Amino acid sequence: MHRIQTMKILFGIFLVVALINVVNYALKNLENLFEEKKEKEKSIKYLVYSCDHCGGWADRLKGILSSYVMAEILNRKFIIEFKQPCPLENIIDPNHVKWNERIVEKYNEDNSFKIDFGYRIDLIKWLEKIDVLNLTDKKYLRLTGGIMFSDAFVKNEHVTARLRELDYEPSKLYLPNHLHRWYTELFKLPSQMKSNYDEFKKKVKGAKLICAQVRVGSSTGGKSQDEHFMPRQNARLYWEFMRREFLEKQNMNRSEYKVFVTSDQEDVKVEAAKYFGADRVLYNADSSYHFDRDFRQENDLRCKTLQKVLYDFQLMGLCDAIVVSHSGFGLFGAFNRKDPYKNLFVYTFKDQKDLEKDLSKIIWNRKNKELEFRRVKNLQTDLYFI
Repeated sequence: MHRIQTMKILFGIFLVVALINVVNYALKNLENLFEEKKEKEKSIKYLVYSCDHCGGWADRLKGILSSYVMAEILNRKFIIEFKQPCPLENIIDPNHVKWNERIVEKYNEDNSFKIDFGYRIDLIKWLEKIDVLNLTDKKYLRLTGGIMFSDAFVKNEHVTARLRELDYEPSKLYLPNHLHRWYTELFKLPSQMKSNYDEFKKKVKGAKLICAQVRVGSSTGGKSQDEHFMPRQNARLYWEFMRREFLEKQNMNRSEYKVFVTSDQEDVKVEAAKYFGADRVLYNADSSYHFDRDFRQENDLRCKTLQKVLYDFQLMGLCDAIVVSHSGFGLFGAFNRKDPYKNLFVYTFKDQKDLEKDLSKIIWNRKNKELEFRRVKNLQTDLYFI
C-alpha cells in the first residue's frame, strides 16, 4: 500500500515537471515567434501615398493608382494616408488590399524618401529614365501628387522584366487600361452603398444605360460660382447629342433605355429629367460636390456627402454608353468599366493641340473655344489628358 502511494506521488511529480517543461517549451517558441515577427516587420518596406490637398477624386486616383502599381513593381506594402476633407476609410472600404494600416512610426530622413509629383510633367519624363528598382532602400517610400505618373513605366526599360513577372504587358501599362482592375482590388462599397448599388442595378436591368457626366465649373454644393468648363446652357447639347447618337441612330424606344446623369450642378440633373422624362432618368440628389473645394461642414457630414460623390463614380462603371466632360471625374468614371472605351464620347476642344500648348491657362477657359463631342477609343491618340 505504501509503495502504491509513493508511486502515485512520484507520478504526480513527473506530470508536474513534464507540464512545466511543455509550458516552458511553448513560451520559448512563442517568444521566438514574436521575435521573428518583429524582425519580419522590421524588414517590411512600405510605399505610402499621401494627399490631403491635391485636387478632386480623379486627381487623387491618378496618384493612388500610380502609387499602387509602383508598390507592386517594388514589392512594397501599399498604404494610403488620406485625411482631408475626410479620412478615406470613412468613405469607402478596403477590398483585397488592406491599404488602411496606420503607420505610427514618425517619418524622418533616415527612414523615408519622399517624391512630390504634384502636377509636374517633367517628373514623368524623369521617371521614364531612372532605375526605379534601386530608387531607395529606405523603409518608407512616400509619394504624393495628382498626375498619372505610372504611365512612365511604359518607357522605363529598368522595370520591363519586373512588369512581365507581374503579368503586365509593359507597352499597355497605361492607367486607363487597368483602372477598373486596380480600383476593384483597392476599394469596395460600404454595406449601405452596396445595397443602394444593387437596387440601382435592378432598376436598369434589361435596359441600355446611357450616361452623362456634365461639368460646368467650380461650384459650392451644386450651385455655380463660375462656368470655366462650359457655359451652363451647353448642357442641353449633351441631351441633344445623346438623343441623336444613341436613341435615334439605334432606333430605341422608351422601354429600351435608361439615362443616368451626374454633374457638379444639381439643376443640370433636373434639366435632363425634363428633357428625357422623369421615368427614364436616374440621378442622385445632393451629390454635386468637389473633394477639394466644397467642404466647410463638420467631418461626419463631409464623409456622408463624399460617399454620394463616390457612389456616382461607381455607378458610371455600369454605363453601356457615356458622354463626359473633358474632366478627370467623368473620364475615370468611364474608365472604371470592364471595357473602358466602350461608346465613350468626350465634350472637348476640336483642336487638342491648344491644350498641349498651355494646359494651365486653356483648360480653365473654354467659353470661347470651339468644342465638340469626340469619340475616344484610345487616350494616348484621341485626347490630351494628364
